[in-house]
Amino acid sequence: MDFVRGNIKLLRTFLACHRILYRLPKSLYTIGTSCEIHVPAKPRELYEAEVRALQEYVTARTPAQRPADITLALLMAQRTLWVAAAASQNFTAFVLAGLLQFVVAPYSFGISLLTSGMYFMTFCLGHLVTALVLQPLPLPSLFFEIDGRFIAGLLCVDFLVNCFYAFIKCKSSKPKRFPLKKSLQHIAYGTFNTKTYLLLVFLFCRGSRFNLCWLLVDAALGLGALVNNLVQRSCLSWECIFYNAHRLGHLRVIYEHAHKAHHRLTDTLAFDAHAFSGNGFPEEWFLIFYDIAVMKVLGVPPPCLTFRMLKLQIWNKDGHQRKESEGFEGDQYHEDHHLVHRANFGFGHPMLDMYFGTYKGNNCSVQLGSTKFEKEEMGDGLVKFKVQVDGKYDAGNWQTLPFWQTWLFGKLGHPLR
Repeated sequence: MDFVRGNIKLLRTFLACHRILYRLPKSLYTIGTSCEIHVPAKPRELYEAEVRALQEYVTARTPAQRPADITLALLMAQRTLWVAAAASQNFTAFVLAGLLQFVVAPYSFGISLLTSGMYFMTFCLGHLVTALVLQPLPLPSLFFEIDGRFIAGLLCVDFLVNCFYAFIKCKSSKPKRFPLKKSLQHIAYGTFNTKTYLLLVFLFCRGSRFNLCWLLVDAALGLGALVNNLVQRSCLSWECIFYNAHRLGHLRVIYEHAHKAHHRLTDTLAFDAHAFSGNGFPEEWFLIFYDIAVMKVLGVPPPCLTFRMLKLQIWNKDGHQRKESEGFEGDQYHEDHHLVHRANFGFGHPMLDMYFGTYKGNNCSVQLGSTKFEKEEMGDGLVKFKVQVDGKYDAGNWQTLPFWQTWLFGKLGHPLR
Protein backbone atom coordinates (compact mmCIF):
# COMPACT_ATOMS: atom_id res chain seq x y z
CA MET A 1 0.00 0.00 0.00
CA ASP A 2 2.96 2.35 0.55
CA PHE A 3 3.74 2.18 -3.18
CA VAL A 4 0.09 2.74 -4.11
CA ARG A 5 -0.01 5.87 -1.96
CA GLY A 6 3.38 6.89 -3.32
CA ASN A 7 2.18 6.67 -6.92
CA ILE A 8 -0.94 8.66 -6.05
CA LYS A 9 1.24 11.29 -4.36
CA LEU A 10 3.48 11.39 -7.45
CA LEU A 11 0.53 11.97 -9.80
CA ARG A 12 -1.00 14.60 -7.51
CA THR A 13 2.32 16.41 -7.28
CA PHE A 14 2.63 16.41 -11.06
CA LEU A 15 -0.81 18.03 -11.38
CA ALA A 16 -0.05 20.56 -8.63
CA CYS A 17 3.26 21.45 -10.28
CA HIS A 18 1.59 21.75 -13.66
CA ARG A 19 -0.98 24.17 -12.26
CA ILE A 20 1.95 26.28 -11.10
CA LEU A 21 3.60 26.10 -14.54
CA TYR A 22 0.27 27.18 -16.04
CA ARG A 23 0.69 30.56 -14.31
CA LEU A 24 3.94 31.24 -16.13
CA PRO A 25 4.09 32.90 -19.57
CA LYS A 26 3.79 30.18 -22.22
CA SER A 27 6.54 31.90 -24.19
CA LEU A 28 9.02 30.42 -21.67
CA TYR A 29 8.67 27.08 -23.42
CA THR A 30 7.18 27.95 -26.82
CA ILE A 31 9.04 31.04 -28.10
CA GLY A 32 10.98 30.77 -31.34
CA THR A 33 11.81 34.44 -32.02
CA SER A 34 13.70 37.24 -30.28
CA CYS A 35 11.84 38.74 -27.31
CA GLU A 36 11.89 39.84 -23.69
CA ILE A 37 9.82 37.98 -21.10
CA HIS A 38 9.01 39.06 -17.54
CA VAL A 39 8.17 36.18 -15.20
CA PRO A 40 6.95 36.39 -11.57
CA ALA A 41 9.38 34.78 -9.12
CA LYS A 42 6.74 33.53 -6.63
CA PRO A 43 5.63 30.43 -8.62
CA ARG A 44 9.22 29.19 -8.48
CA GLU A 45 9.05 28.90 -4.69
CA LEU A 46 5.70 27.09 -4.84
CA TYR A 47 6.99 24.61 -7.42
CA GLU A 48 10.14 23.84 -5.45
CA ALA A 49 8.07 23.30 -2.29
CA GLU A 50 5.91 20.71 -4.10
CA VAL A 51 8.99 18.86 -5.39
CA ARG A 52 10.63 18.83 -1.95
CA ALA A 53 7.44 17.58 -0.32
CA LEU A 54 7.22 14.67 -2.77
CA GLN A 55 10.86 13.73 -2.22
CA GLU A 56 10.41 13.79 1.56
CA TYR A 57 7.22 11.71 1.33
CA VAL A 58 8.76 9.06 -0.92
CA THR A 59 11.95 8.84 1.13
CA ALA A 60 10.04 8.51 4.41
CA ARG A 61 7.31 6.11 3.27
CA THR A 62 9.15 3.78 0.90
CA PRO A 63 10.39 0.50 2.40
CA ALA A 64 14.11 -0.29 2.25
CA GLN A 65 15.12 -0.73 -1.38
CA ARG A 66 17.42 -3.24 -3.04
CA PRO A 67 20.53 -1.83 -4.78
CA ALA A 68 19.67 0.09 -7.97
CA ASP A 69 21.78 -2.22 -10.16
CA ILE A 70 19.81 -5.24 -8.93
CA THR A 71 16.52 -3.48 -9.70
CA LEU A 72 17.71 -2.67 -13.22
CA ALA A 73 18.86 -6.26 -13.77
CA LEU A 74 15.44 -7.54 -12.67
CA LEU A 75 13.73 -5.04 -14.97
CA MET A 76 15.87 -6.24 -17.89
CA ALA A 77 14.95 -9.84 -17.09
CA GLN A 78 11.25 -8.88 -16.96
CA ARG A 79 11.61 -7.06 -20.28
CA THR A 80 13.18 -10.12 -21.91
CA LEU A 81 10.35 -12.30 -20.61
CA TRP A 82 7.84 -9.75 -21.94
CA VAL A 83 9.39 -9.88 -25.42
CA ALA A 84 9.08 -13.69 -25.34
CA ALA A 85 5.41 -13.32 -24.36
CA ALA A 86 4.92 -10.88 -27.25
CA ALA A 87 6.42 -13.43 -29.64
CA SER A 88 3.88 -16.01 -28.41
CA GLN A 89 1.02 -13.57 -29.23
CA ASN A 90 -0.88 -14.88 -26.20
CA PHE A 91 -2.71 -11.83 -24.83
CA THR A 92 -3.02 -13.13 -21.27
CA ALA A 93 0.66 -14.06 -21.07
CA PHE A 94 1.57 -10.71 -22.62
CA VAL A 95 -0.41 -8.68 -20.06
CA LEU A 96 0.80 -10.74 -17.10
CA ALA A 97 4.44 -10.49 -18.18
CA GLY A 98 3.99 -6.75 -18.59
CA LEU A 99 2.43 -6.33 -15.15
CA LEU A 100 5.48 -7.97 -13.57
CA GLN A 101 7.26 -4.67 -14.18
CA PHE A 102 5.20 -2.99 -11.46
CA VAL A 103 6.05 -5.78 -9.02
CA VAL A 104 9.77 -5.24 -9.63
CA ALA A 105 9.61 -1.42 -9.75
CA PRO A 106 6.30 -0.06 -8.39
CA TYR A 107 7.06 3.62 -9.03
CA SER A 108 7.47 2.85 -12.73
CA PHE A 109 3.64 2.82 -12.83
CA GLY A 110 3.30 6.53 -12.07
CA ILE A 111 6.25 7.59 -14.20
CA SER A 112 5.10 5.43 -17.12
CA LEU A 113 1.65 7.01 -16.90
CA LEU A 114 3.14 10.52 -16.96
CA THR A 115 5.55 9.71 -19.80
CA SER A 116 2.87 8.04 -21.90
CA GLY A 117 0.50 10.95 -21.24
CA MET A 118 3.18 13.34 -22.47
CA TYR A 119 3.69 11.27 -25.61
CA PHE A 120 -0.07 11.01 -26.13
CA MET A 121 -0.56 14.79 -26.12
CA THR A 122 2.38 15.39 -28.45
CA PHE A 123 2.40 12.43 -30.84
CA CYS A 124 -0.62 10.19 -30.34
CA LEU A 125 -3.49 12.70 -30.16
CA GLY A 126 -2.95 13.94 -33.71
CA HIS A 127 -2.40 10.37 -34.87
CA LEU A 128 -5.70 9.29 -33.27
CA VAL A 129 -7.60 12.21 -34.82
CA THR A 130 -6.16 11.32 -38.24
CA ALA A 131 -7.14 7.67 -37.80
CA LEU A 132 -10.73 8.59 -36.93
CA VAL A 133 -11.02 11.08 -39.83
CA LEU A 134 -9.61 8.67 -42.42
CA GLN A 135 -11.48 5.62 -41.09
CA PRO A 136 -14.62 6.03 -43.27
CA LEU A 137 -12.75 7.14 -46.41
CA PRO A 138 -12.31 4.64 -49.29
CA LEU A 139 -8.53 4.82 -49.67
CA PRO A 140 -6.73 2.90 -52.44
CA SER A 141 -5.44 -0.47 -51.24
CA LEU A 142 -1.69 -0.97 -50.97
CA PHE A 143 -1.23 -3.27 -47.99
CA PHE A 144 1.92 -4.51 -46.27
CA GLU A 145 2.13 -7.11 -43.52
CA ILE A 146 3.99 -6.97 -40.22
CA ASP A 147 6.17 -10.08 -40.28
CA GLY A 148 9.66 -11.14 -39.30
CA ARG A 149 11.24 -9.60 -42.39
CA PHE A 150 9.57 -6.24 -41.73
CA ILE A 151 10.71 -6.21 -38.08
CA ALA A 152 14.27 -7.23 -38.98
CA GLY A 153 14.42 -4.65 -41.78
CA LEU A 154 13.13 -1.87 -39.52
CA LEU A 155 15.69 -2.66 -36.83
CA CYS A 156 18.53 -2.90 -39.37
CA VAL A 157 17.69 0.47 -40.95
CA ASP A 158 17.43 2.05 -37.50
CA PHE A 159 20.82 0.57 -36.54
CA LEU A 160 22.47 1.96 -39.67
CA VAL A 161 21.03 5.44 -39.04
CA ASN A 162 22.36 5.27 -35.48
CA CYS A 163 25.79 4.33 -36.83
CA PHE A 164 25.73 7.30 -39.21
CA TYR A 165 25.05 9.81 -36.43
CA ALA A 166 27.34 8.11 -33.91
CA PHE A 167 30.38 7.57 -36.12
CA ILE A 168 30.14 9.62 -39.33
CA LYS A 169 28.27 12.94 -39.17
CA CYS A 170 25.81 14.94 -37.07
CA LYS A 171 23.69 17.83 -38.27
CA SER A 172 25.91 20.64 -36.97
CA SER A 173 29.23 19.04 -36.03
CA LYS A 174 31.26 15.86 -35.93
CA PRO A 175 30.22 13.12 -33.49
CA LYS A 176 32.54 12.68 -30.53
CA ARG A 177 34.84 9.67 -30.75
CA PHE A 178 34.56 7.44 -27.70
CA PRO A 179 36.84 4.48 -26.85
CA LEU A 180 35.78 1.27 -28.58
CA LYS A 181 34.69 -0.43 -25.34
CA LYS A 182 32.41 2.47 -24.37
CA SER A 183 30.94 2.67 -27.88
CA LEU A 184 30.14 -1.06 -27.79
CA GLN A 185 28.49 -0.64 -24.38
CA HIS A 186 26.20 2.08 -25.75
CA ILE A 187 25.43 0.02 -28.84
CA ALA A 188 24.49 -3.05 -26.80
CA TYR A 189 22.64 -1.47 -23.90
CA GLY A 190 21.19 1.43 -25.89
CA THR A 191 19.70 -0.99 -28.40
CA PHE A 192 18.12 -3.04 -25.60
CA ASN A 193 16.76 0.06 -23.85
CA THR A 194 15.26 1.69 -26.93
CA LYS A 195 14.39 -1.10 -29.36
CA THR A 196 12.64 -3.67 -27.18
CA TYR A 197 9.73 -1.23 -27.42
CA LEU A 198 9.51 -1.93 -31.15
CA LEU A 199 9.91 -5.67 -30.58
CA LEU A 200 7.04 -5.74 -28.07
CA VAL A 201 4.66 -3.86 -30.35
CA PHE A 202 5.45 -5.53 -33.66
CA LEU A 203 6.05 -9.09 -32.42
CA PHE A 204 2.67 -9.06 -30.70
CA CYS A 205 1.00 -7.61 -33.81
CA ARG A 206 2.64 -10.00 -36.30
CA GLY A 207 0.29 -10.80 -39.13
CA SER A 208 -1.46 -7.41 -39.01
CA ARG A 209 -1.80 -5.72 -42.40
CA PHE A 210 -1.71 -1.97 -42.97
CA ASN A 211 -2.51 0.23 -45.90
CA LEU A 212 0.56 2.09 -47.14
CA CYS A 213 -1.82 4.64 -48.69
CA TRP A 214 -2.92 5.55 -45.15
CA LEU A 215 0.64 6.63 -44.35
CA LEU A 216 0.88 8.61 -47.61
CA VAL A 217 -2.45 10.38 -47.04
CA ASP A 218 -1.47 11.10 -43.43
CA ALA A 219 1.77 12.72 -44.63
CA ALA A 220 -0.02 14.84 -47.25
CA LEU A 221 -2.99 15.75 -45.05
CA GLY A 222 -0.85 16.78 -42.08
CA LEU A 223 -3.78 16.68 -39.67
CA GLY A 224 -1.63 15.18 -36.92
CA ALA A 225 0.93 17.97 -37.36
CA LEU A 226 -1.84 20.58 -37.14
CA VAL A 227 -3.17 19.08 -33.89
CA ASN A 228 0.36 18.88 -32.47
CA ASN A 229 1.19 22.49 -33.30
CA LEU A 230 -2.03 23.67 -31.65
CA VAL A 231 -1.11 21.70 -28.51
CA GLN A 232 2.40 23.21 -28.57
CA ARG A 233 0.88 26.65 -28.05
CA SER A 234 -0.63 25.61 -24.71
CA CYS A 235 0.54 24.55 -21.25
CA LEU A 236 0.17 20.98 -22.54
CA SER A 237 3.10 21.52 -24.87
CA TRP A 238 5.88 18.97 -25.05
CA GLU A 239 8.51 21.13 -23.35
CA CYS A 240 6.28 22.06 -20.41
CA ILE A 241 5.10 18.52 -19.66
CA PHE A 242 8.56 17.09 -20.35
CA TYR A 243 10.29 19.37 -17.85
CA ASN A 244 7.75 18.58 -15.15
CA ALA A 245 7.56 14.80 -15.64
CA HIS A 246 11.30 14.51 -16.28
CA ARG A 247 12.24 16.39 -13.14
CA LEU A 248 9.93 14.30 -10.95
CA GLY A 249 11.31 11.17 -12.61
CA HIS A 250 14.78 12.09 -11.35
CA LEU A 251 13.78 12.18 -7.67
CA ARG A 252 15.52 9.58 -5.51
CA VAL A 253 13.82 6.16 -5.30
CA ILE A 254 11.43 7.07 -8.15
CA TYR A 255 14.47 7.46 -10.42
CA GLU A 256 15.77 3.98 -9.65
CA HIS A 257 12.41 2.43 -10.59
CA ALA A 258 12.17 3.84 -14.12
CA HIS A 259 14.20 6.64 -15.66
CA LYS A 260 17.58 5.38 -14.44
CA ALA A 261 17.36 2.81 -17.23
CA HIS A 262 17.97 5.71 -19.65
CA HIS A 263 21.03 6.84 -17.67
CA ARG A 264 22.72 3.53 -16.97
CA LEU A 265 25.72 4.71 -18.99
CA THR A 266 27.42 8.08 -18.54
CA ASP A 267 27.18 10.44 -21.54
CA THR A 268 25.18 9.61 -24.64
CA LEU A 269 25.32 8.30 -28.21
CA ALA A 270 22.66 8.11 -30.91
CA PHE A 271 21.96 4.53 -29.80
CA ASP A 272 20.51 5.91 -26.54
CA ALA A 273 17.70 7.79 -28.32
CA HIS A 274 14.22 6.36 -27.89
CA ALA A 275 11.80 6.43 -30.81
CA PHE A 276 10.51 9.87 -29.75
CA SER A 277 12.64 11.29 -26.95
CA GLY A 278 14.79 9.89 -24.17
CA ASN A 279 13.38 7.55 -21.59
CA GLY A 280 14.08 4.29 -19.86
CA PHE A 281 12.30 1.21 -21.12
CA PRO A 282 10.14 0.92 -17.94
CA GLU A 283 8.52 4.26 -18.88
CA GLU A 284 6.92 2.93 -22.10
CA TRP A 285 4.27 0.63 -20.60
CA PHE A 286 1.09 2.53 -21.50
CA LEU A 287 2.48 3.75 -24.83
CA ILE A 288 3.04 0.12 -25.87
CA PHE A 289 -0.61 -0.69 -25.24
CA TYR A 290 -1.74 2.43 -27.14
CA ASP A 291 0.25 1.32 -30.19
CA ILE A 292 -1.15 -2.20 -30.01
CA ALA A 293 -4.70 -0.86 -29.60
CA VAL A 294 -4.58 1.36 -32.70
CA MET A 295 -3.07 -1.48 -34.73
CA LYS A 296 -5.52 -4.14 -33.56
CA VAL A 297 -8.70 -2.05 -33.13
CA LEU A 298 -8.39 0.74 -35.72
CA GLY A 299 -6.18 -1.18 -38.15
CA VAL A 300 -3.74 1.70 -38.70
CA PRO A 301 0.06 1.87 -38.31
CA PRO A 302 1.38 3.18 -34.96
CA PRO A 303 2.72 6.76 -34.68
CA CYS A 304 6.36 5.63 -34.94
CA LEU A 305 5.83 4.66 -38.62
CA THR A 306 4.30 7.96 -39.74
CA PHE A 307 6.29 10.38 -41.89
CA ARG A 308 6.69 13.15 -39.31
CA MET A 309 7.49 10.77 -36.48
CA LEU A 310 10.21 9.16 -38.61
CA LYS A 311 11.66 12.66 -39.12
CA LEU A 312 11.48 13.26 -35.37
CA GLN A 313 13.29 10.00 -34.65
CA ILE A 314 16.16 11.12 -36.88
CA TRP A 315 16.25 14.53 -35.15
CA ASN A 316 16.25 12.78 -31.77
CA LYS A 317 19.24 10.61 -32.69
CA ASP A 318 21.18 13.78 -33.46
CA GLY A 319 19.96 15.29 -30.17
CA HIS A 320 21.30 12.34 -28.17
CA GLN A 321 24.69 12.16 -29.90
CA ARG A 322 27.57 13.88 -28.09
CA LYS A 323 29.42 16.16 -30.53
CA GLU A 324 33.01 17.27 -30.70
CA SER A 325 33.27 20.67 -29.01
CA GLU A 326 35.46 22.00 -31.81
CA GLY A 327 33.20 23.53 -34.43
CA PHE A 328 30.06 23.20 -32.28
CA GLU A 329 28.33 26.47 -31.40
CA GLY A 330 26.94 26.84 -27.88
CA ASP A 331 26.01 24.27 -25.24
CA GLN A 332 25.02 20.67 -25.84
CA TYR A 333 21.84 21.01 -23.81
CA HIS A 334 20.40 17.51 -23.55
CA GLU A 335 23.72 15.76 -24.08
CA ASP A 336 25.02 17.52 -20.94
CA HIS A 337 22.05 16.14 -19.00
CA HIS A 338 23.61 12.71 -19.54
CA LEU A 339 26.72 13.94 -17.71
CA VAL A 340 24.97 15.92 -14.95
CA HIS A 341 21.78 13.99 -14.24
CA ARG A 342 20.34 16.50 -11.76
CA ALA A 343 20.40 19.36 -14.27
CA ASN A 344 19.10 20.28 -17.74
CA PHE A 345 15.67 18.67 -17.39
CA GLY A 346 14.24 20.35 -20.50
CA PHE A 347 14.92 19.18 -24.03
CA GLY A 348 14.92 22.11 -26.45
CA HIS A 349 13.92 25.25 -24.51
CA PRO A 350 16.31 26.03 -21.61
CA MET A 351 14.33 28.82 -19.93
CA LEU A 352 12.41 26.60 -17.48
CA ASP A 353 15.75 25.18 -16.32
CA MET A 354 17.16 28.70 -16.03
CA TYR A 355 14.09 29.94 -14.15
CA PHE A 356 14.16 27.11 -11.59
CA GLY A 357 17.95 27.09 -11.26
CA THR A 358 18.32 23.59 -12.70
CA TYR A 359 20.43 24.53 -15.71
CA LYS A 360 23.95 23.07 -15.47
CA GLY A 361 26.02 25.44 -13.33
CA ASN A 362 22.89 27.55 -12.70
CA ASN A 363 23.91 29.66 -15.68
CA CYS A 364 22.25 33.02 -16.28
CA SER A 365 23.43 33.10 -19.90
CA VAL A 366 22.99 30.14 -22.24
CA GLN A 367 23.71 29.77 -25.94
CA LEU A 368 22.16 26.99 -28.01
CA GLY A 369 23.38 27.16 -31.58
CA SER A 370 23.13 30.79 -32.68
CA THR A 371 20.36 31.55 -30.14
CA LYS A 372 21.21 33.24 -26.84
CA PHE A 373 19.09 33.12 -23.66
CA GLU A 374 19.80 35.51 -20.77
CA LYS A 375 18.23 35.64 -17.30
CA GLU A 376 18.23 38.60 -14.90
CA GLU A 377 16.80 38.60 -11.36
CA MET A 378 15.09 42.00 -11.20
CA GLY A 379 14.77 42.26 -7.40
CA ASP A 380 11.12 43.36 -7.57
CA GLY A 381 9.60 39.90 -7.63
CA LEU A 382 10.25 39.49 -11.35
CA VAL A 383 12.70 37.53 -13.46
CA LYS A 384 13.55 38.94 -16.89
CA PHE A 385 14.52 36.76 -19.84
CA LYS A 386 16.01 38.09 -23.04
CA VAL A 387 16.07 35.87 -26.10
CA GLN A 388 18.19 36.73 -29.14
CA VAL A 389 17.42 34.54 -32.13
CA ASP A 390 19.18 34.58 -35.47
CA GLY A 391 16.16 33.82 -37.68
CA LYS A 392 13.97 31.27 -35.88
CA TYR A 393 14.83 28.93 -33.03
CA ASP A 394 13.70 25.34 -33.58
CA ALA A 395 13.41 23.32 -30.37
CA GLY A 396 12.12 20.30 -32.27
CA ASN A 397 8.60 20.27 -30.81
CA TRP A 398 6.88 21.83 -33.83
CA GLN A 399 6.00 19.58 -36.75
CA THR A 400 6.28 20.63 -40.38
CA LEU A 401 2.90 21.43 -41.91
CA PRO A 402 2.20 20.42 -45.53
CA PHE A 403 2.34 23.18 -48.13
CA TRP A 404 -1.43 23.53 -48.46
CA GLN A 405 -1.85 24.18 -44.72
CA THR A 406 0.99 26.70 -44.68
CA TRP A 407 -0.59 28.53 -47.62
CA LEU A 408 -4.11 28.43 -46.17
CA PHE A 409 -3.22 29.63 -42.67
CA GLY A 410 -0.91 32.25 -44.17
CA LYS A 411 -3.85 33.62 -46.17
CA LEU A 412 -5.99 33.62 -43.03
CA GLY A 413 -3.29 35.45 -41.10
CA HIS A 414 -2.86 32.63 -38.57
CA PRO A 415 0.48 30.90 -39.29
CA LEU A 416 0.89 27.66 -37.31
CA ARG A 417 4.49 27.11 -38.39
